[in-house]
Amino acid sequence: MSFAETLIYAADTLEKVAGNSLAQIAVAALVLAIAASFALGEFGVRLRANVLRLALFLVIGGGAALAMAAVKGTPEKQNAAAQSTPTGERRVEAWIDRQQRQAEATRQRPRQAAEAKVTDTALKRLQNYTEARRALERERIDIQQTPEAQRTPDQRRRDARAATGLAKIDSAEGRINNALNRYREAKRLFALLADPEARRAQAEITLETASLLEARRDPTSARAAYAAAIAEQRGLTGLPERERRDGLASTLLRYAQFEIGQHEEKLAHTALDEAGDHYAFLRAQRGQFGVLLARAELFITVGNLEAARGEIEMLRKLLTEPSLAGEAHAADIVEARLMQANGQDAEAEVLFGHAAALLRRAAAERPGERALQQSLATALLGQSELGFQRHDLAAARSLAEEAIKIRRMLEDRFRVVEALVNLAVWEAAASETVAAGRTLSAALVARRELGELSGDAEIEGAIRLLCIGVLRGHQGCSAR
Repeated sequence: MSFAETLIYAADTLEKVAGNSLAQIAVAALVLAIAASFALGEFGVRLRANVLRLALFLVIGGGAALAMAAVKGTPEKQNAAAQSTPTGERRVEAWIDRQQRQAEATRQRPRQAAEAKVTDTALKRLQNYTEARRALERERIDIQQTPEAQRTPDQRRRDARAATGLAKIDSAEGRINNALNRYREAKRLFALLADPEARRAQAEITLETASLLEARRDPTSARAAYAAAIAEQRGLTGLPERERRDGLASTLLRYAQFEIGQHEEKLAHTALDEAGDHYAFLRAQRGQFGVLLARAELFITVGNLEAARGEIEMLRKLLTEPSLAGEAHAADIVEARLMQANGQDAEAEVLFGHAAALLRRAAAERPGERALQQSLATALLGQSELGFQRHDLAAARSLAEEAIKIRRMLEDRFRVVEALVNLAVWEAAASETVAAGRTLSAALVARRELGELSGDAEIEGAIRLLCIGVLRGHQGCSAR
């Protein structure tokens, strides 16, 4: 045997011995015996000396065995299996290959575990939706057995809450019209109660209605619903002042985010200024963080990068507060967008990667938290876009596919279409026309599945550009 073969033989032997349960038990017993020997006086001294001699004989015997293996080789079994055993250089290569496979499996295990958690969470969510719908429907049937005029306030409140729960399930499953109808019914039922708690529930329902109209790409109706929700929040004079202000600030912040998406700078600024005043009065750090984050996004959207940089600096200062330690990923993502808009792609990619790493850890600890998964998909897509620009195609495509998988698991169907269309654009820009054609076909199939959710102008524009450009004549373009 060569020197390398001898080392491999020794390593294999030690690996087998270390993995043997009897050997592990013997070592544990030996350690306990040595520890106990210090309490046994003269007998303990003799015991330790004998153990030392045994260890010395084992080392000498092991060395002799290795020397014999080096000179004569390892014993071969006299059967067919022995003939297929690799020898010489093949044995070395087989050992190296085995170590590489083990290392690769170790690297893949965290990612596989994270993907499994996402899948398990999605399946559990689907199961929970079905069970929750059945329970809420049974609740309403039981209540409706009592004529409406004879129902108690408690029955009316339970009926209204059940209708609200069913609306939320319809919304999560993409049944927008059903959800809107149920919200209208729930609001009518809460109106019959006419108490402060019921009026607050009505304001929350109006806000959820605005979000649904926004998702359905009906900005005019959504804006009217947001205005109604803000007015209803202002009218909750029966609530404690801090509670009323907190609800109003939250509603204003959500409305501002809607106007940012519509590129309505003045309307967004007005809402953010008022929300910021309320959060300052409440000394609510998380709310103030949300306002700063929205302001930075607004400035990036309208192209005022210097103002966005100032907001991000204030975000970073606020992140030194212990209560906001878990929000660092949000600052990373918005700063990455700023860097991207400023042409600093390398810095942007680093920030997207850092945000993704933070979000992976947080999502592994809290797998049921939807917002973390949404943010993780955003960070991964940011990394992917910049990877395509660097022409690191395999890694970039892998990141995009992971993000799309997360969005599918979250049943965020519109965002799935958006991600697929963006991926097709990036692939086309990288001259990967075959892959871009496949991705566009998948995007068109997903778009048809949107049902009640109408298409977005930017997405439709991107599809048209692909179809009149590098993917002209593609089967999906002619069928769309």
